[in-house]
Amino acid sequence: MHYSLASGISFCRVAGRFIFLDVPRDRYFCLSAESERCFAQLVDGESLSQREHAVLAQLVAGRILKDAAEEAVPLACQFTSPVRQSLLDTEQRPPALPHVLAAAFSLASAPARLRLLGFDRLLQETARRKGRGRDLGTEQLSAVAFAFDRLRLVATAHDRCLVRSIAAARRLIALGGRPDLVIGVKLQPFKAHCWVQHGPWLVNDRTEVVRDFTPILVV
Repeated sequence: MHYSLASGISFCRVAGRFIFLDVPRDRYFCLSAESERCFAQLVDGESLSQREHAVLAQLVAGRILKDAAEEAVPLACQFTSPVRQSLLDTEQRPPALPHVLAAAFSLASAPARLRLLGFDRLLQETARRKGRGRDLGTEQLSAVAFAFDRLRLVATAHDRCLVRSIAAARRLIALGGRPDLVIGVKLQPFKAHCWVQHGPWLVNDRTEVVRDFTPILVV
């Protein structure tokens, strides 16, 4: 039997553990010790016993894996665009009023957009819209970064980093850009974080913050 990840499931490996993100059900989770051992064997390409296939069948029933017609190995989140520098660490210039107003509108509308579409559909929409984008120059990127930084004290929904990153990504897409919306996780204790990159540039966060997180999903 062969297995692949079920739709909407992504994962990463952190400190020897597997962490999963189930986008349709908006949850993070880990596996039981036995399930994690069998999943590790699958990911590492090791042979599986009948007992181990039975354990993986439970993951299929739980909509974490799905049966695959061909041999495949579930892949952890792949993100090969390392951060070179945060735009917030470059020489800051006061953002022009139109950029601040556009950022404010995007930030104000992001929570309602998230409630209306839901997490899964909003990520799909973001991926679809950014597929038509292009690379932006550092001047445009900086204008967006500084505008959102000016609004950093504005109250948002409880998932502040997610909402702010969705807003920043949507603003860059509106300018014709192709940003990466990155969700990362860490353990001990567990914490999730979200930020926006455009190529090697970190747009709405600091490098010392995001470097502690392992990407689990990139849109």
